[in-house]
Amino acid sequence: MNRIIICFMAVVLSFAFWSPFLSYAEESQVARQSVAELIKSSIEEAITAYNKKDIKGFMSFMHPESPEYKSVLVRTETTVSKYDVTAQLLEYDYICMSGVYQLVRIKQRNMFTCGFYNCEEELLYALKIDQGQWKLWSVMKLDRKML
Repeated sequence: MNRIIICFMAVVLSFAFWSPFLSYAEESQVARQSVAELIKSSIEEAITAYNKKDIKGFMSFMHPESPEYKSVLVRTETTVSKYDVTAQLLEYDYICMSGVYQLVRIKQRNMFTCGFYNCEEELLYALKIDQGQWKLWSVMKLDRKML
């Protein structure tokens, strides 16, 4: 009988000890999902702006202090002025937070009406906070498949 009581107490105490950690882990998971959803929504808004040739709207997704800001602006202005292009988000994977950056992987399809540059690209985005919003800091091209 004493063994049953001791086992029961051990179970109760271990649950009481681990319960706060489980709650914290659950809260962290919810926060992680919330950040992932916010970032995905921002990417979708940027793609919508790009497809409408709204350069200002598209560039609002780019962190203004990014070392890539000017080159992205010039490339975007050149592309939308010369071509009729449509971008589409195919895949989105939130990876993690690392230091001050959030990392996500996307797969994007770019379709040009001329048909010469149609492709699917797999990209790694590093995002950094700017005025309470996660904005694109840097992009690494992981793969490109011409269609």
